[in-house]
Amino acid sequence: MLTNIRCQNNSITDLDVSANTSLTSFFCENNNLGTLNVKNGNNANMSNGGFNALNNANLTCIQVDDEPYSTANWTNIDATASFNESCGLSVNEYTLNDVSVFPNPVSDVLNVSSLSTAIKSIEIFNQLGQLVLGNLNQDSINISRLSQGIYFCEIKGENGNFGRKRIIKN
Repeated sequence: MLTNIRCQNNSITDLDVSANTSLTSFFCENNNLGTLNVKNGNNANMSNGGFNALNNANLTCIQVDDEPYSTANWTNIDATASFNESCGLSVNEYTLNDVSVFPNPVSDVLNVSSLSTAIKSIEIFNQLGQLVLGNLNQDSINISRLSQGIYFCEIKGENGNFGRKRIIKN
């Protein structure tokens, strides 16, 4: 029964510990994480100081049991990361390489293109994982009313979810 994970100062890019239902502490700072799933049904038993995912510059979404609980209790994450109960980490048969998001950084209109399928929706999430804008059946979205900062663009095609890309709003 694994209760403690310490994987600091490595080059780990993807980590799924959701099968470890007895975890009470998790320390994985100073890596290259792009995906992290700690949704194991036991997050409430992880102590306040028992979670650290700092210094993972590519980590935008951490999949957890309960987003409000994790946001309130686990503060050792980068400003570009947020907690969510469903990060959309799988991208079905399409990869983010099939999608272009431009310009980035963006001031007004964000454009999305794909060579493999039509864009069905574009959704913009803030760093807390809250939906702030959405656009159906179009390949662009006007984000001029948003404040400057980092956001996440979730793109869906006619055959499913492409995934998320981090964008910077000027």
